Amino acid sequence: MRNFYYHKYPGENWPEEEFLPYAVTLSSGEQTQLNLAERGHCLSNGLWVREIRKLSQKGHQTSIIGTDYRSEMIPLAVAMFARWSQENFFKVSVN
Repeated sequence: MRNFYYHKYPGENWPEEEFLPYAVTLSSGEQTQLNLAERGHCLSNGLWVREIRKLSQKGHQTSIIGTDYRSEMIPLAVAMFARWSQENFFKVSVN
């Protein structure tokens, strides 16, 4: 997981047909559904990375990229996207 990072400028949205629903369990034990898709992506420096995107209910796509080609997509996505939810919660709560 540590090899994945937020992709701030992922480019154009992917077609919604590429996203599939996955039932996941968050670290809190809560069960939810994530709509996920993945592709290979070549960065401007020629490095190939794995890109995983999450599609929100409102149609927003959030992207992470990394060089871990072996790990399963679902645990990587759950760990990264759940972490951001926690960070955003604390950022709003503190302010």
